[in-house]
Amino acid sequence: MRLGVATGRDLAQACRDYFSPRVNLCLWLLCEIAIAACDLAEVLGSAIALQLLFGIPLIWGVCITVLDIIALLLLQHKGFRYTEALVIMLVATVGICFTAEMIFSRPDFGGILLGYVPKIEIVQVKTFRRNVSTRVAIFLLMLIKHRRYHSTFLTMIIVIFFTLTHKTEL
Repeated sequence: MRLGVATGRDLAQACRDYFSPRVNLCLWLLCEIAIAACDLAEVLGSAIALQLLFGIPLIWGVCITVLDIIALLLLQHKGFRYTEALVIMLVATVGICFTAEMIFSRPDFGGILLGYVPKIEIVQVKTFRRNVSTRVAIFLLMLIKHRRYHSTFLTMIIVIFFTLTHKTEL
């Protein structure tokens, strides 16, 4: 973010300006490999989720996920607001389903609230050693997801679209 504010260029443009073509080629290849690995993980994750939720075979889950991505990319040609509306609709659907699930399951809200109260067992050595790997894994997953959000393709499109439609002089 600071690089863009200070120079008016993104990281790729700054690398192209400051590094040799050989280094830029290596950086480009590494970025493509990283993007492909992230995309592969997301497609497989979606296919596994479809298999767990609906019993769909993995190959069909991958096909459904790929068709979903293609539909989203085709929707971008109609305008950014349609893509944004689709994402809002999907997030709202998840929220509605979660709320319905909470209503139908009738959880013990007192027990849920007690889960937020710290207990002494958390810091005891025996319990802490047993659960530390789980806690670290959950923390890192939250951190990675939060960090990945800032570098996703959709966020990049939002920034580019905003930049193109709101040209102002500094």
